[in-house]
Amino acid sequence: MLDLDYFVHQLKKNEVVALPTDGVFGLFAIEDSQEAIEKIYELKKRKWNKKLCSYLPDLDFLNREEYIGMTYIFDGVGYRCSKIHPSLDYIVSKTGTLVGTSCNLSQTPPITRFNYIDFSIEILKENPIYGLESTILSLDNNSIIRNGLIDLTSKYPIYPSDSHSLDSHPLENTIYAEISLEISSHHPINFSCDQANKFWQIIHEEKTLNFQFSCSCYICNLCQSYVHNIKEI
Repeated sequence: MLDLDYFVHQLKKNEVVALPTDGVFGLFAIEDSQEAIEKIYELKKRKWNKKLCSYLPDLDFLNREEYIGMTYIFDGVGYRCSKIHPSLDYIVSKTGTLVGTSCNLSQTPPITRFNYIDFSIEILKENPIYGLESTILSLDNNSIIRNGLIDLTSKYPIYPSDSHSLDSHPLENTIYAEISLEISSHHPINFSCDQANKFWQIIHEEKTLNFQFSCSCYICNLCQSYVHNIKEI
């Protein structure tokens, strides 16, 4: 049985820990621990001008009830609800607001399995629920920074690719690029990158990992990483 109180204790000692979210693994610290926050930046080799995301028990101050698969930007700061994962929610209820970012080196694919975390920190050995990055919606200008787990493209415009308000990969390489999946004894299947649920449906229904990716864009690299991780399990 996981001892979640141990992770509460570690965070209160100004340590950095790796915790699962609804989408991927994250590096977390207590929001007022400058020592731990600096360690996150050092571990990720992250630029100091890129802010961390705040994880709170609720997002009432944003007037937002949707929280699964969502990150909201308000006044240039990212916010997520801790209810995206039960273990994370319990820990935040004991520590107060946490700050965090994805548990990977900057400019590399996010991590969806705890056994692929290379950092020498305490790791909560539960896997994320969905294995896909969150959708990032800016409330400052009502636009999508990144279309991820939740597809909002029919409701909000895509933010220009030169956006500097969030730590994300260039949008021209993420949203509408297509992945060609060649499946044994099947014709190639094409679908938009933001329909990642289809990707997983194919994996589970066809029981194959014999995929060929059409390009080296961020989304294709991300899916390639997922396939590699699954093959290793």
